[in-house]
Amino acid sequence: MNYALKSEGETVVATLDGKIDYSTVGTLDDAIRTIAEINPSAIVFDLSRVPSMDSVGLGLLLSVHETFSGKSITLRNLQPHVSHLLDLTAARSLFVVAE
Repeated sequence: MNYALKSEGETVVATLDGKIDYSTVGTLDDAIRTIAEINPSAIVFDLSRVPSMDSVGLGLLLSVHETFSGKSITLRNLQPHVSHLLDLTAARSLFVVAE
């Protein structure tokens, strides 16, 4: 799992690359801490290069929702597996989802 962060005004775009699961969640924790230090008004997670996510990854997204409560959080470019997981768990409704 790799990530890149880019500031676009008051928004941070986090581009993620690789599967999100128990073996990669530590790397994403680092990204989330960095985003928290920046304190943006909005966060966009580009998931175009995330082919799969397990329950640990879903838990991380739910933690992001809680940590950044009151901020706009967008999940962009969902791959089919990730989209299906969000639908199955009704987590999609917690985020703005964009193509």
